[in-house]
Amino acid sequence: SHHASGLTVLTLLAELGAYQAALPVNGPAVATEIVERVQGSVSTAKLSASSLQTTAVTSQAAVGVGFDGGFVFPAFLPGYDAVAALAVLLELLASTGQRLADIARGLPTVHIASEVVATPWEDKGMVMRQLIEKSVGRRQVLLDGVKLLQDDGWVLCLPDPELPATRIWAEG
Repeated sequence: SHHASGLTVLTLLAELGAYQAALPVNGPAVATEIVERVQGSVSTAKLSASSLQTTAVTSQAAVGVGFDGGFVFPAFLPGYDAVAALAVLLELLASTGQRLADIARGLPTVHIASEVVATPWEDKGMVMRQLIEKSVGRRQVLLDGVKLLQDDGWVLCLPDPELPATRIWAEG
């Protein structure tokens, strides 16, 4: 899956001990679990690449993982850099003695669905307000859109900034 590269880097860093990671609000729950399993901590970023980069830098994270394939290693460069990501991946593999194939076999399957729902511009605010009101008493994250948490997954609704639409992600 497209989450595998991010989970691989998080798993390799976990082999070296506790660390700070910046993850987007729509990242898979297992990513946070990997970091917290070694007493590391996660800073959650909004979905934009610039937010992930800023969060990674300000939280002094070892890595910012964009599950669209981008990585931020603030100690090297506060932005996406594919060559740096490859170099860090190779360094982590050498440091831990792990093999990519072994890590890939051990990664859990991630099930995240996404959908775009047409939403007239004038209704976007109302949709978000109603979602918040109807989910009172449930665990919510209001960092970027409305994310509702459950024991076995979550759903995130976010008005699209450029289109008359609402983006929805769900993990379960």
